[in-house]
Amino acid sequence: MSFYELLFLKKLGSEKSGIQGVKINGTEIPPDANNKVNISTSSFFTSGTFVPNLICTAETGSTPTQPTYTGVSSWFYYLIDNLCYISFLMNLTVTSKGVGYYVINSLPFTSSSDVPEMGITLTEFNLSDGVLYSPTITMFVPAGTSTVQIENLNGRVQVDASLAPDNEFNLVIGGSGFYITS
Repeated sequence: MSFYELLFLKKLGSEKSGIQGVKINGTEIPPDANNKVNISTSSFFTSGTFVPNLICTAETGSTPTQPTYTGVSSWFYYLIDNLCYISFLMNLTVTSKGVGYYVINSLPFTSSSDVPEMGITLTEFNLSDGVLYSPTITMFVPAGTSTVQIENLNGRVQVDASLAPDNEFNLVIGGSGFYITS
């Protein structure tokens, strides 16, 4: 046993080595024969992929027009109890920009209505023609939805599709983060 392991165990008040188990919502998942806890074999863990959509939403009283695009989306999720981690990269060729505000739709789970906004780290937001919607772009999962809103920080104005080029353009959006599910 290393010095650091011994120090850690003494801090815990135990001279025992190994993991004692993990509790999720009061249910203990015991270690296996190798002293490892594998939550992926528990009923608290699921993972997979999903296919999101880039859509337009509109202000009350307005009617959005949906964008048309082709491209590749790479998305996956891990769900541990009600905490969902998502990671994604969309590389799209937009042939019709649509009317309204861009939103990413079809998350694998609906977010909790008890948590107002859950931030998603933006890793990439790029247009092929160099147009920049705002100096700072942010994304978040609103309460009680299965969407990611894309907004700028200047007054929390949503990214308006009318600012996109009229002709065909490439759009790359990437991000990752956690949100609480319902």
